[in-house]
Amino acid sequence: MIRRSVFLRSLVFGLLAGSLTCQAQTQGLPPPPSTLPSPAAKSAEAAGAAGTATKQPFNAMVAAARNVGVARCLPALNRMSSLALQSAVTHDVLLDWDRQAPDRSPFFGLMGVTNGATGTFVNTYVLMPDGDTCTVMAERIAWAPEACPQVARQELPNYQVTPLLPGMAVLTNPQDAGSSVSLIDAGQGCIVLRRFVQYRWKTGASVDVSPAVNGGRR
Repeated sequence: MIRRSVFLRSLVFGLLAGSLTCQAQTQGLPPPPSTLPSPAAKSAEAAGAAGTATKQPFNAMVAAARNVGVARCLPALNRMSSLALQSAVTHDVLLDWDRQAPDRSPFFGLMGVTNGATGTFVNTYVLMPDGDTCTVMAERIAWAPEACPQVARQELPNYQVTPLLPGMAVLTNPQDAGSSVSLIDAGQGCIVLRRFVQYRWKTGASVDVSPAVNGGRR
């Protein structure tokens, strides 16, 4: 009886010791190879994350202008059109240019932009090379669901209003030379036309696009 009890006790202790040893070894093991990302996968993932952080939206206007031979005024066009694409969902372009002298002649571009927050608007761009300078113009045309006086009060409180025709007014700010905003009654809403013009722009200089053109909700 004593021998049987000693034998059972030894058997239990042996099983417990074996179980603890197995658990300790299992906890120290790495996961199976199939669950570990390879060094190449880690590098690709890091590169993808870095690319996502620095990736700029594709600018079809600049790509198309470059493709037809516009170079001298291209940095100005890039600056103006890129501002319009900051929150764009999609966009498309229409161009007119001189096939015989694309970089020495006026360039005209129209860009339709769909914005998830404000719907669709149209931007137009004019580039006129003149020696080592360019004259540039940008316009943004959009529709607002509010009446024009309400748009003026909410978005352009510091602008002077000059009535032109019945249902149309031009707003300007003396501190924002080269820009204007035209408001045109359109049924239940208002057409908002924002314009910016800069003369004698030189390559390497910044294009200080007016807040009147790219500001506001439209």
